[in-house]
Amino acid sequence: MVDVIQYTPGRDMDYALLNWMERMINDQDIDKTLTSAQKTPSKFLEFFRVRPLFFQVDDLSNIKRACWFEPCMGSAFWGIWIHPGARTTEPKANIQFADFMINEAFKSGIPTLVGLIKDRPTMAETAKFIMLHSKAWGFSYQGKVPKFFEGRDCHIVALTAEDWQAWVEAKAARPSSQSRWKTLSAS
Repeated sequence: MVDVIQYTPGRDMDYALLNWMERMINDQDIDKTLTSAQKTPSKFLEFFRVRPLFFQVDDLSNIKRACWFEPCMGSAFWGIWIHPGARTTEPKANIQFADFMINEAFKSGIPTLVGLIKDRPTMAETAKFIMLHSKAWGFSYQGKVPKFFEGRDCHIVALTAEDWQAWVEAKAARPSSQSRWKTLSAS
């Protein structure tokens, strides 16, 4: 079981979200995650008040991992954020969090999750991020949309409930010595 908190608007949770926003700004991570329209405190809170948002906190109650879903045409866009300090130091926990959130999305009846990957500074970084989605969760690459994300190219990945189920079954059949987090942290 993964301990996950669902955001409910209110003073304490709004404060936690604003603290998260400040951390993303300080870590120079906010531009990788949000659009310019979501970068003021009021717009940031407004964005997450109307979308399901789930998160985990660290020992100091700071948001460490977050995942949100944006319903669209019967399916959903999904977003995931992991604190920069945990991206390489806690790969197993990061994978478990994402696995849990993807599974919960499909259990809720969402047939397909779509991810948008904004171009990174280099093509190699972009390709690595796309491959992470493929290797870690079974997403399939759908293509590139020019200038889709605030004038930058964007890449679309998708995962169906059926593909996820096949991925879970393949993972269960894999010897434990071939665990995903060992493979991913080495690449």
